[in-house]
Amino acid sequence: MSSHLEQALSTLTQTPFDKLRDDEKEYILKLKRDLPFDDELAQHLAELGLSALLPYLVWIPFSMFIGGIRKLGQGGFATVYKGTLRYTDGDSGKVVKQDFALKEVDVSMLQEIVMSVIMNIKGNIWRCFARTLGLTSRPESGKFLLVMEYAAGAYQSIINDCWNIDPSKRPTAAEVSRHLYVYRASLKIYSRGWLPGTTPLRIFYHKYIRHPPSPETKAYVSRRVTEHHRNLKAEQNGDSDTFTFVSGMSSASSLAHRSQYYTRSQLAEFSQSLTSAALKKVPESPLTADSAKTS
Repeated sequence: MSSHLEQALSTLTQTPFDKLRDDEKEYILKLKRDLPFDDELAQHLAELGLSALLPYLVWIPFSMFIGGIRKLGQGGFATVYKGTLRYTDGDSGKVVKQDFALKEVDVSMLQEIVMSVIMNIKGNIWRCFARTLGLTSRPESGKFLLVMEYAAGAYQSIINDCWNIDPSKRPTAAEVSRHLYVYRASLKIYSRGWLPGTTPLRIFYHKYIRHPPSPETKAYVSRRVTEHHRNLKAEQNGDSDTFTFVSGMSSASSLAHRSQYYTRSQLAEFSQSLTSAALKKVPESPLTADSAKTS
């Protein structure tokens, strides 16, 4: 076992299953109810020397991918496929069909399997990567495939670009970040109230994401924006001496009592006012007082 793989497994053991977030544990347990093949999973993970991954993954029999799988792209290290999984929901009994991405892995990529699990359990609701669900294997070749969420549209395009066999054609980190930002901003997923159950994740979502700002917050932001624009206008006109905030406070006095966007001239004025105030509080020395009396 390589040192990198040992390090990855060591990192994984620092977050045992019973220490996971409640929503993360429920997600995995739901997968295992839908795909109850832990005996097969244990056998294959032992074969790979990755038994530590048993609590976090599921085994998906290849026969459950209806119509087989089709090739999506050839990367520098692996081939990626798409398959439609047909399974029975372990809770409702309903038949579900869902698309997944499958990535070929071999013994040289064991560290990647471990790292994908670590990314799962240490990620959060803002994750920008395709989640790994489990493993399967192709009967004709015996090769293992990592089963991941299928990132349709822009996500899959980014993944394919990053796996381009020609390194010069792969996007930079900045380009990937920009594409992810634009695509995530275009999604409407949060407006559909998709988070099930009363979990810490759902509470966070409703408290900080779904509900719009209060009228008080909107009014406060509006005042701050107005003040900022007045700051900029005063600085551009070179008229900072007569500038006042919306509240009517002078720029120098308000700086000591509130947060604000400040111009250079305001900061200079504030510094001078503090210096003058400090000098006024310095007691007159006896020598200076005697000299004044003598004169």
